[in-house]
Amino acid sequence: MKYKSLLVIFLMLVFSCSSDSEEPNNPQPNPDPPTQGDPDTTAPTITIGGLESEVEILTTLTVTIADASNTVNTVILVNDTEVFSTTDKTISYELDPFDFPSGATTLTIQSTDDSDNLGTESETFELKKLLFRSTDLAGFDPSNETVDIYVAINLKESGELITSRLMQTYDDATFYAPEEFKREQIVVTRYVLGKGAIFNLNVGESFASLEPGIEIMTVEEAVAKLNLNRGPLTREGKFNLTISDVPVNTDVNANSSDYVLNGSASSGEVFYNPQNTESVLIYSVPSFTDVDLDSYKYFIINQFEDTSLSLNDFETVSVENRITNNLPPETLNYSFQLHGYTNMERYTKDNNHELYNAVGGENYLNKNANDYSFPTISDFSVLRQRFYIDLDDGRKVFASVRGLSGFEVPDLSIDRAGDLITINGTYDTHTLIQDIEGPIPDGNSDSILFRRFYIDDNSNTVPIPFDALEIPKEIILDLTEKGFLINSTNNTGKLSIDLIKREQEVQYQDRIFYFLQRNEAGDTYSVTFPLD
Repeated sequence: MKYKSLLVIFLMLVFSCSSDSEEPNNPQPNPDPPTQGDPDTTAPTITIGGLESEVEILTTLTVTIADASNTVNTVILVNDTEVFSTTDKTISYELDPFDFPSGATTLTIQSTDDSDNLGTESETFELKKLLFRSTDLAGFDPSNETVDIYVAINLKESGELITSRLMQTYDDATFYAPEEFKREQIVVTRYVLGKGAIFNLNVGESFASLEPGIEIMTVEEAVAKLNLNRGPLTREGKFNLTISDVPVNTDVNANSSDYVLNGSASSGEVFYNPQNTESVLIYSVPSFTDVDLDSYKYFIINQFEDTSLSLNDFETVSVENRITNNLPPETLNYSFQLHGYTNMERYTKDNNHELYNAVGGENYLNKNANDYSFPTISDFSVLRQRFYIDLDDGRKVFASVRGLSGFEVPDLSIDRAGDLITINGTYDTHTLIQDIEGPIPDGNSDSILFRRFYIDDNSNTVPIPFDALEIPKEIILDLTEKGFLINSTNNTGKLSIDLIKREQEVQYQDRIFYFLQRNEAGDTYSVTFPLD
């Protein structure tokens, strides 16, 4: 009996220990749970940045979500249609006007946090589809008694005309897209059509590969961004000039961006800009000759008052102060102009003095097209040479270079297969040119022209666009009345392409309808290839 009692006690101890060491399968709720805090009932706070009351162009919006939750789910709706969703708390969203209907538009941001709290922020704005705008650019002045100015916008890929307008006020240079327009690159063309005595002025000037919504810089913006040195061409100052002892058949010249001599070789008036003119250089050369440095003479006037001189007072240029350089070996004809500057600042601003001109080649009395010569004058420490050259393979070259050395034709070539041009070599921009001949006016030997320029950024392959680029009916009517046989598309004309290379890089989009002049991009070259 004693042993049975001990066995019972032993078994009870064993089962008791087993029960204490195992966790229950169904624990009971803690009757005194720890405090977890109040439930989250605060909705996310939404801030929208970058949205104006009127949206015309591609606009970047910045949306910021503030909430205690680690994660929020945010959707962006435009006119109650979801267009974007994310879990980020800082959002950058591009609002493209061409993706939505024009008119009053509501942007709504909805954010939901981990506790299903919903925050909402809505703003309403006016949506427009801007295609193109120019503000105070001179080329978009209203039409006047001498010219009509039109602006047309075409699709680049198809050439289809989207819209066109006669410039009657400056506000006419703002264009909005039709409702069905979808974002694609455009071509903007400025047509200038002469009236009355200048009926032979007929030009279409196109800039291609433009993104819709482009706004042309103001003159002030362009001057600052492109480092332009533009100012009004004013010559309010004037003095009389008389020169004695001038031989027969002698030319006397004084030309500059700041002054000009009007009159004969022995007397005239010098008109000058009082703010910019530091001196006036006058030079003489024999008439009816193309090159004659032995007879070249010059005089510098520093006092802007009525002046009498003798040609015997003019200085000559010694042989030691003459430079001779080779021309490109393929040269047939050339025209050369030399400008002088007293310092680099004057060069940068192109406050020039014309020092010399020369021509030569098979079309001139001077048949030499192998080299050229020019004078140097110690008063002008900076010289710029400008050339217009015809090469024997039909190419035409323009070069504007600083210094005393000659130049080499840029290493550029083209291949044409149908309406596609392949360009070999490095260049900045190209211009395709089409000359459409009109009638020959009475008393003239040459036809009037409708000249079309198509300007685009550099590319290895360039399609010829003129057959597809639709001309507005108002332009067709004007040219037809002048005697042109012309259609809206598929016109026949003489074709060429001009490849331009600059010392200083200028972004294509930054120079739309701004033509860099003189020294604004450093040394500049262009090579024109005939395409016919």
